[in-house]
Amino acid sequence: HSTLNTQHSTLNTQHSTLNTMKTLSVQLNYPMTQVKEPILYHLVKDYRLTPNVRRARIDAHTGGTLQLDLTGADDDLEAGQEFLRSLGIEVIPAGESA
Repeated sequence: HSTLNTQHSTLNTQHSTLNTMKTLSVQLNYPMTQVKEPILYHLVKDYRLTPNVRRARIDAHTGGTLQLDLTGADDDLEAGQEFLRSLGIEVIPAGESA
């Protein structure tokens, strides 16, 4: 069991070393159909991103706007943004930092 943990730690370290972590500030414009969906959960669970919500205005009848910072590896940030767009969520980049 400790061998598996060591291998897992090594893989995580390799993944982090190969992909520099970045923080991307974005604004998400939600259509009404996506307001009740667990979008942030999927960004964390499926795309290994860490969201930091800066501002939110959500209305179940009209949709909403969410401003947040997303931190993760370049490829995860790209995949997460594609996931959001595939749901009809407009992604507007507001800035990037290393």
